[in-house]
Amino acid sequence: YTPSYPDSLLSAILKEVKGRIHEFSSAVEFSMIMNALAKLRVNDKALFARLGSFATSRMNLEPFHVRELSVIAHAFAVAGHADTNLFEQIANKARYTISEATPQELARLISAYARLGIAPQSLIDIALHCATEKLMYMTPAEVVLTAFSLGQILEFVPITDSAALGKIFERLRF
Repeated sequence: YTPSYPDSLLSAILKEVKGRIHEFSSAVEFSMIMNALAKLRVNDKALFARLGSFATSRMNLEPFHVRELSVIAHAFAVAGHADTNLFEQIANKARYTISEATPQELARLISAYARLGIAPQSLIDIALHCATEKLMYMTPAEVVLTAFSLGQILEFVPITDSAALGKIFERLRF
């Protein structure tokens, strides 16, 4: 899917974002703008460098929930911004609330790391363990969404390379 919008709209949006980065004071606001940039397929290296620096400093000042962190990591991965310091900090912050994440959020987080080839195995193992525990309590529609979300990880990591991912697909089949 390629979004269709006038170039002038994207230029206006980017101008506003660049001028207002400092105004995104909460984790939710920041994750929302990052999600919008990912959906618009923005690929401005200078902008993402500034956003990465801003995210790193905000994560030091306030708590970020894994829900927001998965969106933020996904947006940086879609843009190809593989700042290892940023992604290390995201992984460290995600561990605090990872047990509260939905399997779809966990899949988004894992696929962001896998897309960039920097997936920390300990984070993957914890995330997949949390997701596996939640599968038994999901509705059929949630199971389908989870299977699709986890299946997207296979674009970047073969199932033969991840025993934990293989186990979760076994649980999904069950």
